[in-house]
Amino acid sequence: GGTGKLAGDVTGTGAVKLALGNQAVWEGKSSNENTEATVNSTWKNTGETKLKKLGGSGTVDMTQSGEGKTEIKEYNGTLPLVYAHENANPVNMKGNDFHIGKTAEGSKVRMLTDNAGLNTSSDKAADKNQVSAALNALAGKLYYEAYAKGEKNLKGRATIAEGLTASSATLKMADMDFREANGQGYVKETN
Repeated sequence: GGTGKLAGDVTGTGAVKLALGNQAVWEGKSSNENTEATVNSTWKNTGETKLKKLGGSGTVDMTQSGEGKTEIKEYNGTLPLVYAHENANPVNMKGNDFHIGKTAEGSKVRMLTDNAGLNTSSDKAADKNQVSAALNALAGKLYYEAYAKGEKNLKGRATIAEGLTASSATLKMADMDFREANGQGYVKETN
């Protein structure tokens, strides 16, 4: 199979099934909540999105998604979600909040940002605290809504990497948990 790029948004109300394989790229968003997407390559989310289902093992690039919310009714995958942050204030993550309704058993999410403005190798308390705060801010972009209703199928990790690609070397990582009240992600402790 070849590579391809789909640039544009999914609108309307009819059922849409989008499958991205090989090195295909979708650059866009969906206002059609009957859309099902399988991402085994790259989705560059460009704004507020509603999907019926999301799955796959590719990458979701949230760096161009702006403010607002991406809503996924059902999730079944192992996707990294890539976020940028302000270099001068690394706890200010850029991009939509990512809301997952319910998940299939064994599903995973890796929240990822780069190390710009962060000293991940320092032993100084101020630097360690800033890294921890950045990981928490990154984890806080993810909401696992069914968690508040007792579902515990999703595993999450927050990661600071050398760059903004899923294949970048990991510098700091922390396992995530979710708040009982609203399912918002947070980090347990920094590794």
